[in-house]
Amino acid sequence: MQHTAHQAIATRLNMWRVFFTTGVDRSPPGATDAEYGVDQLIDLARMANVPHLVELADLVELMADNYTRRLDLHMSKALMQDEPAPVAQVRKAHARVTLEELDAALAGV
Repeated sequence: MQHTAHQAIATRLNMWRVFFTTGVDRSPPGATDAEYGVDQLIDLARMANVPHLVELADLVELMADNYTRRLDLHMSKALMQDEPAPVAQVRKAHARVTLEELDAALAGV
């Protein structure tokens, strides 16, 4: 059972590693932070005290820090621009949607 838990932790940490590399989120629908959150997984890997899990946790933590720094840098550059970024042309004619059509679309009808 412990081996299965370690495999689950490694699989989910690898999902985060792929996300930080590619930007593609492969977590299943309905995934929660309690089960798939990067901080929780890193803590679980370190508590397991298994060398390959600890190394993977260290790698994912470093990738998460780098990812966050890149986002921060991107946001700070965007905020410090003197001129606004170019915005795509918006069509003037918009299709009108009734509230009934909106309710039906939200209900999946």
